[in-house]
This record gives sequence, structure tokens and C-alpha cells, in this order.
Amino acid sequence: MKYIIISAVVLTTIIISATIVLGKCINGKDQTDWAKQMVGKMGFDDTKPVRLPRRLLGDVYLKRGFIHGMESVKLSQEPVLLICHNESIGAIQLKLVVENVTFNYDWVYGDDESWGIAKTPPQRMYIDIDIEQSDESKKPVMLGMYITKITNTKFSVEVNGSKDRMSDAFDHRYQVALVTRTFIARDAGLAITMEVSPKVTDFLFYNKLEI
Repeated sequence: MKYIIISAVVLTTIIISATIVLGKCINGKDQTDWAKQMVGKMGFDDTKPVRLPRRLLGDVYLKRGFIHGMESVKLSQEPVLLICHNESIGAIQLKLVVENVTFNYDWVYGDDESWGIAKTPPQRMYIDIDIEQSDESKKPVMLGMYITKITNTKFSVEVNGSKDRMSDAFDHRYQVALVTRTFIARDAGLAITMEVSPKVTDFLFYNKLEI
């Protein structure tokens, strides 16, 4: 009986040790396959474009905006390597690129005196996503998402409005373009973060406590 108890204790110790080893952060471990799976699960669908937040800046109201073309997102840099702060905390950075992405906003100036659409031509957008995992959270947490570069922020502005005030309406084009260009990276970052955050659920280096 003593031998059975001792054997059980030894077996339990081995199992616990194996579990800990499986959950150890290994600095420099290649996580490219994990990153590709993560990008694939983002699941952007251009039939349901990413909605940009509404924004009121002075007399310019950006009332409805969308990002089109997010279904072409892919990794822009490989390999993706695990960076360990210690044995139980590690992080990766996904560097992504989106080809042929476009932005458009429906806008209103003043008291509906002029309105129209501000939009960009197809362009390339670069995104960094920082993801961390620790022994406390077990599942990865998105620390932040940053749009690092947009290759073309020049908006073409279509203007409509009262014929009596059309000259003023055309003067508004510059201000509308400036507002949309200034805030598009931050607005797009907020919008895409809302889409990506719920999908960061797969394990990085911690397993499901299986041998």
C-alpha cells in the first residue's frame, strides 16, 4: 500500500511538472503559424465594412463612415517571435498590411447648409497589434492596436447643398478634408480594435493544462 501511495505521489508530481513545462514561455519561439491563424480568424468581410465612429469637430459633423477592403489583411513581417519578460509572461507583435483599403465619410457642415461625401482612393494601411499572455490571464490579451502608416490620406470631397450658399459650401471642402485626414488614423484604430479584440482567444504558449 505504501508503494502504491508513493507511486501515486510521484506520478502526480510528474504530471504537474509536465504541465508547468508546457506553460513555460520560451524566448524567441517562432509564433508565425499562430499569428497566421489569428489573422485568418479576424474574419473581415467587405459586405459588412468596418464602421467608423461619428465625430463632431467644430462645424463639421462626420455622421457616417466606413472602412472598405479589410478582407485583404495579411502579415507584413515574418517570422513572428515570442518575447518573454520572464517564464510566465510573454508577448508578440503582429505587423499587418492591408491592400486597397478605402475610407469614406458622409459629412454635414453647419446647420445642414452643405453636405456630401469625403473619401480616399484605394491605398495601403499598416497595422501593429501587441498581444500579451501571462500565467494569470492564461488567454492572450490585446494590449494595443496602432495604425502606423496610411499611404494616402488625401480625401476627395463631394459637396452638395443650397444653391444660394453653394459658394460657401465649396469653401468647406478644405476644412472637411483636413478634419477627416487628421483623425482618420485614430478613428480607424478605434473601429478596427472593436472588431479584433473579441477574436484574440487562442493560447500563445500556455496550453489547456493537457499532457
